[in-house]
Amino acid sequence: MKRLLRVIERTRAVKPVVFVLCLVPLASLVAGAVSDGLGANPAETLIRANGDWALRFLCACLALTPLRVVTGIQAFARYRRMLGLFAFAYAVLHLLCYAVFDQGLVVADIAAAMSVEGLLGTDDVFAADLHALRPQPGQAVSAENIRKVM
Repeated sequence: MKRLLRVIERTRAVKPVVFVLCLVPLASLVAGAVSDGLGANPAETLIRANGDWALRFLCACLALTPLRVVTGIQAFARYRRMLGLFAFAYAVLHLLCYAVFDQGLVVADIAAAMSVEGLLGTDDVFAADLHALRPQPGQAVSAENIRKVM
């Protein structure tokens, strides 16, 4: 096993292979979207799958340093940045799918929905009487949209 890892350490062809393997989940999602194979709620599938892959790549990226320390193979450090960038790319795709498919690119609704997540699911800040005190029309509309959803 150590011998195989040493060969991998010296081989430069591994990095393009890792790059292509990191693109496989995206290719699978695109193929599913084109062939209408994402299930009954394709928007939810895209949002969740991109979020899941972002977390998987983040965990893989963070696991490389302990793996490098335990095995003594310094070549693992070469893949950390690539995996981190793929984690970021999938996280951006996750947020983009959420903004486009779930919120319809209405920035006020996106900010309001993220506020609900940040407040641990409470809807107290979206009460109609509270928004009557501060008459900003866009704010009141976003609050009403969030109340409808909740």
